[in-house]
Amino acid sequence: MIKKIIYILMILIFFQFNVKACSCKEANLKESINNSDYIFKAKIISIDTLIDYYLFLKILNISYECTNIYKQKNDNLRPLITCPSESCCGYNFDIGKEYIIYANTSSKIINLDKYIETTICHRTRLYSIFESIQIQVQQLITKINSFFS
Repeated sequence: MIKKIIYILMILIFFQFNVKACSCKEANLKESINNSDYIFKAKIISIDTLIDYYLFLKILNISYECTNIYKQKNDNLRPLITCPSESCCGYNFDIGKEYIIYANTSSKIINLDKYIETTICHRTRLYSIFESIQIQVQQLITKINSFFS
């Protein structure tokens, strides 16, 4: 009986370490613009799996065709990555669909610092003209406010 209890406890402890959970609140538009290094409209071309052998992580490499850039860091757009499931905050892209992608330079994953990363915690979403106009209006408001400051 004690062996069964110990066995069950060992299984529960083992699986506890493998559980990942994503917890975040969606930021409003202004926060999302301020906190993102890149914001762009893109059509998803393909999705491939990458392995970070240093940390033993599975990552999705999202190939895309950029059709509009709203915000960009000093360098060019980089390859896009996300986690393969929502449980680890990964965004679930569909090939062939257009999205407005909010992304940051990948800093969490040591060997993947040449990529940009998006998650469900960013404001990334299917493309809509309404979202595009909102971004442009918010950027204009920010410029006007900084002009009068």
